[in-house]
Amino acid sequence: MGVKASAWLEVLEGLNKGDKIFITSSGISIGRKKGNDLVLEDALVSREHARIEQDLSGFSIRDLGSKNGVLVNNNLVESVSLKNGDIIRIGSTVFRFHMEEEKVDEAVVFEGKKEFAKKQKKASPVRVMIYVLVAFLVFIVLIALFSSKKPPEGTTGKTTEKRDVVEPISPTTTTPSEQPSETTSSKKELTEEEKARFNSIYQQGELAYFQGSYADATNLFKEALSINPECETCKKRIEDCNKKLIEIIKEIDKKAHEFFESLQYQRAIDEWQRILYIVKDPNNQFYIEAKKNIEKAKERLR
Repeated sequence: MGVKASAWLEVLEGLNKGDKIFITSSGISIGRKKGNDLVLEDALVSREHARIEQDLSGFSIRDLGSKNGVLVNNNLVESVSLKNGDIIRIGSTVFRFHMEEEKVDEAVVFEGKKEFAKKQKKASPVRVMIYVLVAFLVFIVLIALFSSKKPPEGTTGKTTEKRDVVEPISPTTTTPSEQPSETTSSKKELTEEEKARFNSIYQQGELAYFQGSYADATNLFKEALSINPECETCKKRIEDCNKKLIEIIKEIDKKAHEFFESLQYQRAIDEWQRILYIVKDPNNQFYIEAKKNIEKAKERLR
């Protein structure tokens, strides 16, 4: 039996969290550059980052030579077949891959391959002719345009050509919404060694964040921020981690008080010890309160 499938991506983390992106039979291109099927305005995403394609056996994802790579189920990949439920991370965005399969007769699949090959052979000469014709028309239009333009007096007639350069993704690269103002244009340029160190630490922070290790993630993002103080994503991640940690600490503290009220002092102490382990800062208010409560519970045990 063969397989006929339709698929989509569910955004788990990122700017468009909750969205669904359906994958067409021709596949989708993913990157930071406008013109991609899926545009991710993220400094960690390359202009042309990855592509998801469909063939007669299913779907696969391919890294297009990106700076920061493609992670599938926390594994760095160059090209891999996708299965239903796979977790894909590109930059700061996390997707879940969904696929619906329909079994079809193997003979139909084989005939489909043969028909596809025939169409490719038939279409080839036609495509070549179309490409030649289009190129010729473009050439004619360009000649007409250049011949109708005269350089203004006092100039050399040379124009500055803007090129679409594929620049390497680095910590100092910003998205359109994060473009620095003129007052910050004199910021320090990172060395290649600093850029590599920043990327490594940032990726570790992202991994810790998605695994729910918010205390470790906070420390990693702070370290990354010390290398590149202009990293707005690091600041946002630290803020998110702090919010999640406060929620966790409050829940632990509530549970500890419940144990204390029910005279289960040792279990209450264990819960408050967890808060000390998470916070680690003796000057933090949560740390101070947990320390006091531990002493109080110990007195009841004596």
